[in-house]
Amino acid sequence: MMKRRPWTVDRRPWTKRGRYLCLSLLLVLGPQSLVHGPLFANPSKSPVQSPMAAVKELDRMADSYKVGKNLAGKDEAFNRRIKARILRGTFNLGELARLALAKHWNERSEKEQDDFVELLTQLLEERSVFAKEKAAERGEEKSYQISYKKEKYLNREKSQAYVQTAVLLKKQRTQFDLDYKLRKTPAGEWRIYDVIVDEASLVDNYRSSFGKIIRKNGYPELVRRMENKLKEFRAEKSKTT
Repeated sequence: MMKRRPWTVDRRPWTKRGRYLCLSLLLVLGPQSLVHGPLFANPSKSPVQSPMAAVKELDRMADSYKVGKNLAGKDEAFNRRIKARILRGTFNLGELARLALAKHWNERSEKEQDDFVELLTQLLEERSVFAKEKAAERGEEKSYQISYKKEKYLNREKSQAYVQTAVLLKKQRTQFDLDYKLRKTPAGEWRIYDVIVDEASLVDNYRSSFGKIIRKNGYPELVRRMENKLKEFRAEKSKTT
């Protein structure tokens, strides 16, 4: 068995543990939301000026999420706003969904696309969680540390970018790369449209999953499964409220 110094970290591949921790950290557990604009736009606020700043703002908002048992009504309302702001403003999930559905996106009518948008949005709003929430359920404090490494542009126009970070899971002494692809909106805001964990792309993962269902059973079956899953989530939620 290889010995390790006290502060060295493992560089593990894309394992179930790594995927779960990463996705819960980023609010991407379950099907992705697809939206066309921020829910809580603030016209007086200047757009985030760099891709790295957009990622840091995501982490700042996630860290402000309230955790604990028997939260006050105002804290629960605050949490709902934070989740909606992240899902509908920080992420360019319209681009993510377009890339994930690939050729099947263009095969859909505008109404079908809009319906798909709404279904995905509701799924993620019902089921998404923060890593901070999961740690609180286990009676732990924040158990990860993020290091911001560098950013680079992906095209000459500097309208697409790639941000590299690393996440250290303190308790496990495990580290993995957590990178982001972003696109600049006409308003000058940077929005995330893909998340890459140790070279495994979220867009690719969804493209594979959606594509298999559509090829085997058709697009209506994909929608049916998602609608059923949404009903299950809401039924579970109603039992605890």
